[in-house]
Amino acid sequence: MKGRICFMMLSVMVAVSTGFAYDISAYSYESPLQKAYMNNEHSVVEEDVTLKEVWQQVSEEHIEEASVQLDEIIQAKKEEEQAQARLTQYSFKASQNAAVSVGVSERDILSMIVMAEAGGEDLQGQIMVANVILNRVRAGFGSSVTEVILAPGQFDPASSGTLWSMTPSASVYEAVDRALAGEDYSQGALYFVSSACDYSWFMEALSFIGQHGGHLFFR
Repeated sequence: MKGRICFMMLSVMVAVSTGFAYDISAYSYESPLQKAYMNNEHSVVEEDVTLKEVWQQVSEEHIEEASVQLDEIIQAKKEEEQAQARLTQYSFKASQNAAVSVGVSERDILSMIVMAEAGGEDLQGQIMVANVILNRVRAGFGSSVTEVILAPGQFDPASSGTLWSMTPSASVYEAVDRALAGEDYSQGALYFVSSACDYSWFMEALSFIGQHGGHLFFR
């Protein structure tokens, strides 16, 4: 019987992982599981798929155990889908803010931080990182672009010193100039973090705006 239960749960896991959802009540069974599941709210599955034979292998005394295990699998799948949904790619629309006037040195340091943080992103992703820096200046995180970028503990490239070795690309210079001219996709974001990092603190402490490329944006 243990072998049968393992076979049943393996089948369910394979089915769930391939995107199927099963409506056990959609079939007529002459098995103890019929009564056990007819009153549950387990969700539906694709039309031509049935677990009838698998369910019938479970004896009456193991129905409760099998039901608990199935519920755990379904719950884990729901949590995984919810986590993925939070990271759905958002469509960031451009808005126009007032142009920001900076000197040559400020434009250079802004270009270096964008290169360090988003050199591998597309043009919009680079503009969005520049937008966050400018949003921070507007929000009073610092009185200037340079002060915001060099604030302790804010940007790793500045803290580690790698910022000063950056050579901005033509794309980065264009992104910075467009951000300074007022092109803004950030929706007011004040923070960004790489999706490759542990972003759990950001999710808990801040308002998630969306993801573009390899960055998640928050305010």
